[in-house]
Amino acid sequence: MNFEALVKHISTIQNTLQAQAAHAVNLALTSRNWLMGCYIVEFEQNGEDRAAYGEQLLKKLEQRLKTKGLNERRFREFRRLYLVYPQLKEQVLHYIMAGNEIRHTLSAEFTEPIRHSVCAELQTSEIQY
Repeated sequence: MNFEALVKHISTIQNTLQAQAAHAVNLALTSRNWLMGCYIVEFEQNGEDRAAYGEQLLKKLEQRLKTKGLNERRFREFRRLYLVYPQLKEQVLHYIMAGNEIRHTLSAEFTEPIRHSVCAELQTSEIQY
């Protein structure tokens, strides 16, 4: 192998794997954002504390979570993503089911989902590969 071939191989590896990494991050963030929007909408529509929170829900979430990048504006965007793109359900479900770690976390954390909601369906749906 000569130097030019080495440069070409290194460049190909860099470009290909960097694109794959960016795609994986995009899938993960889109799934996260859609799911957060799903749970926010579910809570707003069926939550027991709905009346108490009112318009303050997203602000209270921000204050309680204290996570960089998760603020009232972002939660509003997540809610809008879920409402505008309900058809992402199957893709998000597929992504979650492919990742054992997140599937087990969601299953354990949300053992009593609200019946007939989209988020509850996410937990009970099965994917056909």
